[in-house]
Amino acid sequence: MSQEYYYILCPPHAMTGGPEALHQLGNKLIKLGKTVYMIYFHGSADEIVYSHTVNHDRVLIIPQYDAPVHDAYKHYGIPYTSCIVDNARARIIIPEIWPHLIDKFLGAKIYFWWLSYDYGYQAVESNKGFDVFRSLSHVNLAQSAYAQKKLELLGIAQSYILSDYTSPNNVCLNIDRSTKKNLVIYNKKGQFEAERIAPYVKNCNFELIANMSPEQVRNKMADAKAYIDFGPHPGMDRMPREAAASHCCIMTGLRGSASYFEDVPIPSMYKIDTSGDYFEHAGNIIEDMVLNYDRHLKNFDFYRKKITSESTVFECQIKSIFLADI
Repeated sequence: MSQEYYYILCPPHAMTGGPEALHQLGNKLIKLGKTVYMIYFHGSADEIVYSHTVNHDRVLIIPQYDAPVHDAYKHYGIPYTSCIVDNARARIIIPEIWPHLIDKFLGAKIYFWWLSYDYGYQAVESNKGFDVFRSLSHVNLAQSAYAQKKLELLGIAQSYILSDYTSPNNVCLNIDRSTKKNLVIYNKKGQFEAERIAPYVKNCNFELIANMSPEQVRNKMADAKAYIDFGPHPGMDRMPREAAASHCCIMTGLRGSASYFEDVPIPSMYKIDTSGDYFEHAGNIIEDMVLNYDRHLKNFDFYRKKITSESTVFECQIKSIFLADI
Protein backbone atom coordinates (compact mmCIF):
# COMPACT_ATOMS: atom_id res chain seq x y z
CA MET A 1 0.00 0.00 0.00
CA SER A 2 1.25 3.47 -0.85
CA GLN A 3 2.58 5.52 2.01
CA GLU A 4 0.56 8.59 1.00
CA TYR A 5 -2.70 9.26 2.75
CA TYR A 6 -5.61 11.27 1.39
CA TYR A 7 -7.90 13.69 3.18
CA ILE A 8 -11.05 14.73 1.32
CA LEU A 9 -12.81 17.82 2.66
CA CYS A 10 -16.60 17.65 2.39
CA PRO A 11 -19.62 19.39 3.94
CA PRO A 12 -21.36 17.17 6.52
CA HIS A 13 -24.94 15.90 6.13
CA ALA A 14 -25.16 17.20 2.55
CA MET A 15 -26.70 15.30 -0.37
CA THR A 16 -25.87 17.12 -3.60
CA GLY A 17 -23.72 16.45 -6.65
CA GLY A 18 -20.51 17.81 -5.16
CA PRO A 19 -20.49 15.73 -1.97
CA GLU A 20 -21.37 12.62 -3.96
CA ALA A 21 -18.41 13.20 -6.29
CA LEU A 22 -16.13 13.61 -3.26
CA HIS A 23 -17.34 10.29 -1.85
CA GLN A 24 -16.94 8.60 -5.24
CA LEU A 25 -13.33 9.78 -5.35
CA GLY A 26 -12.64 8.45 -1.87
CA ASN A 27 -14.19 5.10 -2.67
CA LYS A 28 -12.16 4.70 -5.87
CA LEU A 29 -8.91 5.67 -4.13
CA ILE A 30 -9.52 3.06 -1.43
CA LYS A 31 -10.10 0.42 -4.10
CA LEU A 32 -6.76 1.44 -5.60
CA GLY A 33 -5.06 0.73 -2.30
CA LYS A 34 -4.84 4.24 -0.90
CA THR A 35 -5.42 5.29 2.71
CA VAL A 36 -8.31 7.74 2.63
CA TYR A 37 -10.22 9.78 5.20
CA MET A 38 -13.18 12.08 4.74
CA ILE A 39 -12.97 15.36 6.64
CA TYR A 40 -16.49 16.61 7.26
CA PHE A 41 -16.32 20.34 7.70
CA HIS A 42 -18.33 23.55 7.24
CA GLY A 43 -15.29 25.32 5.87
CA SER A 44 -14.60 27.97 8.53
CA ALA A 45 -10.84 28.45 8.89
CA ASP A 46 -11.44 30.11 12.26
CA GLU A 47 -12.57 26.76 13.68
CA ILE A 48 -9.33 24.93 12.86
CA VAL A 49 -7.05 24.18 15.83
CA TYR A 50 -3.33 23.69 15.15
CA SER A 51 -1.07 21.40 17.16
CA HIS A 52 1.92 19.06 16.73
CA THR A 53 2.50 15.33 17.13
CA VAL A 54 5.42 13.67 18.91
CA ASN A 55 7.10 13.48 15.48
CA HIS A 56 6.81 17.27 15.19
CA ASP A 57 4.33 17.00 12.32
CA ARG A 58 1.86 19.84 12.11
CA VAL A 59 -1.70 18.70 12.81
CA LEU A 60 -4.94 20.47 11.96
CA ILE A 61 -7.87 19.53 14.19
CA ILE A 62 -11.27 20.05 12.59
CA PRO A 63 -14.54 20.45 14.54
CA GLN A 64 -16.43 17.20 15.01
CA TYR A 65 -20.04 16.83 13.92
CA ASP A 66 -22.62 14.27 14.98
CA ALA A 67 -23.35 11.60 12.35
CA PRO A 68 -21.75 13.65 9.54
CA VAL A 69 -22.18 11.02 6.79
CA HIS A 70 -25.41 11.34 4.82
CA ASP A 71 -27.28 8.04 4.58
CA ALA A 72 -27.05 8.18 0.77
CA TYR A 73 -23.24 7.99 0.95
CA LYS A 74 -22.67 5.44 3.69
CA HIS A 75 -22.37 2.66 1.11
CA TYR A 76 -19.16 4.24 -0.19
CA GLY A 77 -17.54 2.99 3.01
CA ILE A 78 -15.03 5.79 3.63
CA PRO A 79 -13.69 6.31 7.17
CA TYR A 80 -13.60 9.84 8.52
CA THR A 81 -11.48 11.72 11.00
CA SER A 82 -11.20 15.17 12.53
CA CYS A 83 -7.38 15.35 12.39
CA ILE A 84 -5.19 16.12 9.39
CA VAL A 85 -1.47 15.40 9.63
CA ASP A 86 0.01 18.16 7.49
CA ASN A 87 3.23 16.67 6.15
CA ALA A 88 4.74 15.66 2.82
CA ARG A 89 2.86 12.35 2.78
CA ALA A 90 -0.54 14.01 2.96
CA ARG A 91 -2.72 14.73 -0.06
CA ILE A 92 -5.60 17.15 0.54
CA ILE A 93 -8.59 17.38 -1.82
CA ILE A 94 -10.46 20.68 -1.38
CA PRO A 95 -13.77 21.39 -3.16
CA GLU A 96 -14.07 24.59 -5.16
CA ILE A 97 -16.20 26.38 -2.56
CA TRP A 98 -13.25 26.66 -0.13
CA PRO A 99 -10.27 28.35 -1.82
CA HIS A 100 -9.49 30.12 1.48
CA LEU A 101 -8.30 26.80 2.88
CA ILE A 102 -5.54 26.17 0.33
CA ASP A 103 -2.87 28.15 2.18
CA LYS A 104 -3.77 26.68 5.57
CA PHE A 105 -1.69 23.59 4.77
CA LEU A 106 2.09 23.96 4.79
CA GLY A 107 3.43 20.45 4.17
CA ALA A 108 0.69 18.60 2.27
CA LYS A 109 0.11 18.49 -1.45
CA ILE A 110 -3.16 20.27 -2.34
CA TYR A 111 -5.66 19.38 -5.06
CA PHE A 112 -8.38 21.96 -5.67
CA TRP A 113 -11.35 20.35 -7.41
CA TRP A 114 -13.55 22.61 -9.52
CA LEU A 115 -16.75 20.59 -9.14
CA SER A 116 -18.68 23.71 -10.14
CA TYR A 117 -16.88 26.42 -12.07
CA ASP A 118 -19.54 29.04 -11.27
CA TYR A 119 -19.48 28.50 -7.50
CA GLY A 120 -15.70 28.23 -7.53
CA TYR A 121 -15.33 31.50 -9.44
CA GLN A 122 -17.51 33.30 -6.90
CA ALA A 123 -15.57 31.76 -4.00
CA VAL A 124 -12.15 32.74 -5.39
CA GLU A 125 -13.29 36.27 -6.22
CA SER A 126 -14.78 36.78 -2.75
CA ASN A 127 -11.65 35.40 -1.09
CA LYS A 128 -8.49 37.11 -2.43
CA GLY A 129 -9.11 37.07 -6.18
CA PHE A 130 -7.46 35.22 -9.03
CA ASP A 131 -4.11 37.01 -8.88
CA VAL A 132 -3.52 35.51 -5.43
CA PHE A 133 -5.14 32.21 -6.42
CA ARG A 134 -2.80 31.73 -9.37
CA SER A 135 0.20 32.24 -7.08
CA LEU A 136 -0.78 29.44 -4.70
CA SER A 137 0.94 26.05 -4.86
CA HIS A 138 -1.77 23.55 -5.69
CA VAL A 139 -3.08 21.33 -8.50
CA ASN A 140 -6.31 22.35 -10.25
CA LEU A 141 -8.77 19.60 -11.12
CA ALA A 142 -11.75 20.33 -13.40
CA GLN A 143 -14.94 18.28 -13.23
CA SER A 144 -16.09 19.55 -16.64
CA ALA A 145 -14.68 20.76 -19.94
CA TYR A 146 -16.58 23.97 -19.21
CA ALA A 147 -14.53 24.52 -16.04
CA GLN A 148 -11.25 23.64 -17.72
CA LYS A 149 -11.79 26.04 -20.61
CA LYS A 150 -12.97 28.85 -18.35
CA LEU A 151 -9.86 28.40 -16.21
CA GLU A 152 -7.70 28.69 -19.32
CA LEU A 153 -9.32 32.07 -20.07
CA LEU A 154 -8.36 33.17 -16.55
CA GLY A 155 -4.73 32.30 -17.17
CA ILE A 156 -4.86 28.94 -15.41
CA ALA A 157 -3.65 26.86 -18.32
CA GLN A 158 -2.75 23.71 -16.40
CA SER A 159 -5.67 21.75 -14.99
CA TYR A 160 -6.58 18.08 -15.13
CA ILE A 161 -9.99 16.65 -15.91
CA LEU A 162 -11.41 14.68 -13.00
CA SER A 163 -15.10 14.13 -13.66
CA ASP A 164 -17.28 11.79 -11.56
CA TYR A 165 -19.83 9.16 -12.54
CA THR A 166 -23.57 8.63 -12.59
CA SER A 167 -24.39 6.34 -9.68
CA PRO A 168 -26.49 3.28 -10.57
CA ASN A 169 -28.35 3.97 -7.31
CA ASN A 170 -29.83 7.09 -8.93
CA VAL A 171 -31.14 5.36 -12.04
CA CYS A 172 -33.96 2.87 -12.60
CA LEU A 173 -32.50 -0.18 -14.30
CA ASN A 174 -34.34 -2.36 -16.83
CA ILE A 175 -36.83 0.32 -17.79
CA ASP A 176 -39.76 -0.82 -19.90
CA ARG A 177 -40.00 2.02 -22.40
CA SER A 178 -43.45 0.90 -23.52
CA THR A 179 -44.85 2.01 -20.15
CA LYS A 180 -43.47 5.54 -20.37
CA LYS A 181 -46.02 8.34 -20.30
CA ASN A 182 -46.36 11.55 -22.30
CA LEU A 183 -44.60 13.28 -19.44
CA VAL A 184 -42.00 16.06 -19.52
CA ILE A 185 -40.03 16.64 -16.32
CA TYR A 186 -37.88 19.62 -15.37
CA ASN A 187 -35.97 20.88 -12.36
CA LYS A 188 -36.32 23.96 -10.20
CA LYS A 189 -33.33 25.80 -11.68
CA GLY A 190 -35.02 25.85 -15.09
CA GLN A 191 -38.57 26.21 -13.82
CA PHE A 192 -39.28 29.63 -15.35
CA GLU A 193 -38.31 28.57 -18.86
CA ALA A 194 -40.08 25.20 -18.65
CA GLU A 195 -43.34 26.75 -17.53
CA ARG A 196 -43.18 29.38 -20.29
CA ILE A 197 -42.72 26.60 -22.86
CA ALA A 198 -45.43 24.27 -21.51
CA PRO A 199 -48.44 26.09 -23.12
CA TYR A 200 -46.89 25.49 -26.54
CA VAL A 201 -46.79 21.71 -26.03
CA LYS A 202 -49.96 19.71 -26.69
CA ASN A 203 -50.89 16.26 -25.41
CA CYS A 204 -48.14 16.28 -22.76
CA ASN A 205 -47.99 16.79 -19.03
CA PHE A 206 -45.21 18.82 -17.39
CA GLU A 207 -44.02 18.08 -13.87
CA LEU A 208 -41.48 19.80 -11.65
CA ILE A 209 -38.87 17.60 -9.97
CA ALA A 210 -38.63 19.18 -6.52
CA ASN A 211 -39.09 18.13 -2.87
CA MET A 212 -38.91 14.46 -3.85
CA SER A 213 -37.00 11.57 -2.37
CA PRO A 214 -34.31 9.95 -4.55
CA GLU A 215 -36.67 7.04 -5.15
CA GLN A 216 -39.46 9.37 -6.28
CA VAL A 217 -37.07 11.12 -8.68
CA ARG A 218 -35.97 7.78 -10.13
CA ASN A 219 -39.58 6.74 -10.64
CA LYS A 220 -40.47 10.01 -12.37
CA MET A 221 -37.52 9.63 -14.72
CA ALA A 222 -38.62 6.08 -15.45
CA ASP A 223 -42.11 7.38 -16.34
CA ALA A 224 -41.07 10.41 -18.39
CA LYS A 225 -40.22 10.60 -22.07
CA ALA A 226 -38.40 13.94 -21.87
CA TYR A 227 -36.30 15.90 -19.41
CA ILE A 228 -35.66 19.60 -20.05
CA ASP A 229 -33.07 21.63 -18.16
CA PHE A 230 -32.58 25.34 -18.84
CA GLY A 231 -30.67 25.88 -15.61
CA PRO A 232 -27.15 27.34 -15.27
CA HIS A 233 -25.22 24.01 -15.48
CA PRO A 234 -22.34 25.25 -13.26
CA GLY A 235 -20.63 21.89 -13.69
CA MET A 236 -21.36 18.67 -15.54
CA ASP A 237 -24.71 18.24 -13.82
CA ARG A 238 -25.98 14.89 -12.64
CA MET A 239 -29.70 15.21 -13.31
CA PRO A 240 -29.47 15.34 -17.14
CA ARG A 241 -27.23 12.28 -17.05
CA GLU A 242 -29.56 10.41 -14.73
CA ALA A 243 -32.51 11.29 -16.97
CA ALA A 244 -30.67 10.20 -20.12
CA ALA A 245 -29.67 6.92 -18.45
CA SER A 246 -33.37 6.48 -17.64
CA HIS A 247 -34.15 6.70 -21.38
CA CYS A 248 -35.48 10.25 -21.38
CA CYS A 249 -34.91 12.53 -24.35
CA ILE A 250 -32.97 15.58 -23.22
CA MET A 251 -33.26 19.29 -23.98
CA THR A 252 -31.06 22.01 -22.47
CA GLY A 253 -30.23 25.65 -22.92
CA LEU A 254 -26.73 26.89 -23.72
CA ARG A 255 -25.64 28.03 -20.27
CA GLY A 256 -22.55 26.71 -18.51
CA SER A 257 -21.50 23.17 -19.27
CA ALA A 258 -24.60 22.59 -21.42
CA SER A 259 -22.91 24.57 -24.19
CA TYR A 260 -20.00 22.09 -24.33
CA PHE A 261 -20.45 18.89 -26.31
CA GLU A 262 -17.81 17.21 -24.13
CA ASP A 263 -20.06 17.69 -21.09
CA VAL A 264 -23.52 17.27 -22.62
CA PRO A 265 -22.99 15.29 -25.85
CA ILE A 266 -26.39 15.61 -27.49
CA PRO A 267 -27.24 16.95 -30.98
CA SER A 268 -27.36 20.73 -31.26
CA MET A 269 -31.06 20.74 -32.17
CA TYR A 270 -31.80 19.84 -28.54
CA LYS A 271 -29.76 22.76 -27.16
CA ILE A 272 -31.90 25.89 -27.30
CA ASP A 273 -30.66 29.47 -27.47
CA THR A 274 -32.76 31.20 -24.83
CA SER A 275 -31.60 34.73 -25.67
CA GLY A 276 -34.64 35.47 -27.83
CA ASP A 277 -38.25 34.35 -28.25
CA TYR A 278 -37.65 30.62 -28.22
CA PHE A 279 -40.72 29.25 -26.43
CA GLU A 280 -42.76 28.11 -29.43
CA HIS A 281 -39.70 26.67 -31.19
CA ALA A 282 -38.67 24.69 -28.09
CA GLY A 283 -42.26 23.62 -27.51
CA ASN A 284 -42.54 22.19 -31.02
CA ILE A 285 -39.39 20.11 -30.54
CA ILE A 286 -40.51 18.86 -27.13
CA GLU A 287 -43.92 17.87 -28.46
CA ASP A 288 -42.28 15.94 -31.30
CA MET A 289 -39.83 14.30 -28.86
CA VAL A 290 -42.74 12.98 -26.82
CA LEU A 291 -45.09 11.99 -29.64
CA ASN A 292 -42.27 10.43 -31.71
CA TYR A 293 -40.31 9.22 -28.71
CA ASP A 294 -38.60 6.16 -30.19
CA ARG A 295 -37.27 8.10 -33.18
CA HIS A 296 -35.80 10.87 -31.03
CA LEU A 297 -34.46 8.53 -28.36
CA LYS A 298 -31.95 7.10 -30.84
CA ASN A 299 -30.30 10.51 -30.97
CA PHE A 300 -29.23 10.07 -27.36
CA ASP A 301 -27.54 6.68 -27.78
CA PHE A 302 -24.07 8.25 -27.66
CA TYR A 303 -24.89 10.16 -24.46
CA ARG A 304 -26.18 7.00 -22.76
CA LYS A 305 -23.11 5.00 -23.81
CA LYS A 306 -20.85 7.73 -22.48
CA ILE A 307 -22.72 7.64 -19.17
CA THR A 308 -22.29 3.86 -18.84
CA SER A 309 -18.52 4.28 -19.24
CA GLU A 310 -18.17 7.12 -16.70
CA SER A 311 -17.08 4.97 -13.77
CA THR A 312 -14.28 3.34 -15.80
CA VAL A 313 -13.17 6.70 -17.21
CA PHE A 314 -13.22 8.24 -13.72
CA GLU A 315 -10.97 5.46 -12.41
CA CYS A 316 -8.53 6.01 -15.29
CA GLN A 317 -8.44 9.73 -14.52
CA ILE A 318 -7.74 8.99 -10.85
CA LYS A 319 -4.88 6.67 -11.77
CA SER A 320 -3.38 9.25 -14.12
CA ILE A 321 -3.57 12.04 -11.56
CA PHE A 322 -3.00 10.43 -8.18
CA LEU A 323 -0.97 7.32 -8.93
CA ALA A 324 1.36 9.48 -10.98
CA ASP A 325 1.16 12.01 -8.11
CA ILE A 326 0.78 14.99 -10.46
